[in-house]
Order: sequence, then structure tokens, then C-alpha cells
Amino acid sequence: MQEPMSTGPGTTLEPELAAGTRTRERTASEETPRELSALLSRCGALAVLYVDLAELGIVEDQFGAPAWHRIVERLEDAVRRCLGRAMREEDRIVTSLGEPDSLTVWLGRPRDDLEFYRQAAHALGETLDRYLAKHASQIVYPYAARPPRFSVGCGLALHNPATRPEKAFVSAVRRARDHARLKARLAAIEAENELLTIIFAEQIQSVYQPLIEIASGRVFGFEALARGPWSTPWVSPAQLFGVAETAGVTFELDCLCRKAALRGAAGRLPAGAKLFLNTLPSAVHDPAFTGAELQRTLDGCGLQPHDLVFEISERETVTNFDILRRTCDHFRRIGIRIALDDVGSGYASMAAAMDLEPDLIKIDMSLVRSSDADVARQALIASLCALAGKLGAEVVAEGIETEAELETMRRLGVHYGQGYLLGRGRPFDES
Repeated sequence: MQEPMSTGPGTTLEPELAAGTRTRERTASEETPRELSALLSRCGALAVLYVDLAELGIVEDQFGAPAWHRIVERLEDAVRRCLGRAMREEDRIVTSLGEPDSLTVWLGRPRDDLEFYRQAAHALGETLDRYLAKHASQIVYPYAARPPRFSVGCGLALHNPATRPEKAFVSAVRRARDHARLKARLAAIEAENELLTIIFAEQIQSVYQPLIEIASGRVFGFEALARGPWSTPWVSPAQLFGVAETAGVTFELDCLCRKAALRGAAGRLPAGAKLFLNTLPSAVHDPAFTGAELQRTLDGCGLQPHDLVFEISERETVTNFDILRRTCDHFRRIGIRIALDDVGSGYASMAAAMDLEPDLIKIDMSLVRSSDADVARQALIASLCALAGKLGAEVVAEGIETEAELETMRRLGVHYGQGYLLGRGRPFDES
């Protein structure tokens, strides 16, 4: 199960809002350079804070220009909230001036204000960088599961009466862009090194969230959810696997998460309960889960193959379907049950379920949320339950948070439930 983002409910872009945004952007492109030219002439210098929007390209490709504009509007609001009184009335926030995929903040102060241009402007950039990193998830919701990095750089434009002001603007933006991207690359290298240290030191632990049989209320099993060191950004699985992907160590992290889950469950898994382990298709190459080594691994934890359920995400099926099918067949042959995770989160759910014939189908929380008041969601969940019946599979509903959602799942014939209403993840030894 992909765990929920810590954001509020999503909103939908109306055509009128998208059209209004485009009008504002067009007007800004006509008027803003003249306003900035006047400000540069009056102050003699301008500081520019550059917010790199390059990672929003995938949002525009998937959801179109209206989604991109909606996020940029939120970014502008976030900039104003962060900088507050540090922004004066004549200062400007502009998109795509001198550099595409950028948001720039132009701050005009007298040229002889050396303290501002040497220190204060850079300090504002660092403050904005931290603020956007903290609020990135809310800014891009619901368009991106993993928040992008809005790196912030700082540059300086000087007034030269002998040349066009546009030249000063372009040069300042490019310097600020290079500063932002250098910072982002250094931060990425540092994050990769931190993750490698976590993997080498095996500083991964698990919390266990219960899955409840809806009809009886008994505990059916527990899903192991990976966590890095507590009180650090690495406690987030999105942070762990996001950096692991860029660092090329996803397989190593996936293996370590399974090892930590088994270690934490050793001697603690209640009798008869299943242990659900999130698994990438490449797990078939994990030496701890092949041949005789698998039995030694499980013996060391006091478990048998029939105690385990491997959750394989439906999100992996489109590009890795052949590997996914071989993985499922391999583990099913040795007695491990297979759950198809996040069903309903993409377009391949039905085909994947029919071809893989999983033992359990886990309905993505995006379908479960507010399903009690949504007949379309109810119809889709009912169709998934019918498909599961034909395949001989059981159904789990993820992300149940209200009694009304639980009752809806019961009425639709869902076998098991999981979510904050039924229990949060915690270590087995936590009292």
C-alpha cells in the first residue's frame, strides 16, 4: 500500500480558472519587463530569487497546462506567505522571464544597500528554499505523489544605462538558475550518501498496520511499512525510495526493507495472522528469498512461506509486466500468497488482475475515500469484487478512515479492511 500524502483534499481546475490564469500570465509578459526596467533604473540594482520549476514538466505532460498554472499560482501564494513583509509593494513575482520553467522574485533596494545585496537577499533565498521544501506536497497535490524539489537560487542585476535592461535580467536569471541547480545537485549527492549510510548500517525498521476481516472484526494480518531513522526526513518511505531510485539502489533498499520487516515480526506475529510485505518485481533476485536460503531466512524468524503475503503494486505492471508475472509465479510455487496492490490507481488494474490471478486484490485508497457518498466509486469497487470472485481472490480495501466508508465496504462485499479507522502502523513490541 502506498501511504497517504499529508495534504488536504484535492481540488479540480475549472475551465474558467485555467483561462483566467492564462490571461494573467499573458498580461504579465507584456507589462512586467517595463515595470522591472523602471525599478532597476530607480534602484540601480535588483536581487532575483530563482525558483526552479523544471520538475513540473511531468505534471504538465500528464495533466496539461491548466494543472501547471494551478501549481504556479500556489507557488506564488507560498512565496508571498514566506517572504511576507520582506517583499515591498514594487517587488515582483514573475514566471518564465529570461528562462522557461522558472518563477522569479525581483527585489529592488537602493544599490548602496550593501548588507541587503551581500547577505539579506541570499538569506531570503535560503528561507524560501526551506519553506518550499516543507510545503511541496501541498503545493503539487493531487498531481504528484512524490513532491518535487523547488530549488531556490539567488542572482543580481546591475543597472547599466548603456545597455538594454533585458540583458541584465537574462544574465541575473541565468546566474540564479545555475546557483539553484548547483544547490540541488549538491543536496542530491548529500541525500544519496545519507541513504547509502542508512543501507550500510541497516537503519531501516518496520511498523505494522493491521488488516481486519470486516465481517467478524478479527485481525487477518499486518502490513509491514518501512521507516528510516525516527525524527529525520528518512522516516518517510517516499523519501527513502525516491532517493533510492535516483541513486540506483532501489533493489538494495527493497531487500533491506523485507529483512527489517521479518526481523521486527520474528516471534511477535500473532498465530494465524499473515505478514504482508511490499515487494518490487525484482525481489525474485533477492538471495534471501531463493532456494534453500529462503527456508533458512524464514526459520530464523520462526515463519513459514504460508505466513507471508507479497504485495506487488499494480503501478509496476505496465512497464515490468513480464518480470512481475514471473515473480508472482515464483513465489506462489513456494507457498507465498500474492496480493496485487493499489488496484484502481491506474489503467491496467483489470488486465493485471486477470493475467496475474492474485490471491488478494487490494483496492487503492483513492477509490475508498468518500466512497459512501459516491455511487461511481461504489460501482467500480463492486465490479472489482465481482472480478475477484471469478478469480477466486479476496478483496482488501485500503485507506478506510470513517465508519461510513467501512459500512460501504461491508455492503459491497469487501472481505478485509485497512486504514486509520481500523488501526495505525506501530511496532509489535509497542504497548
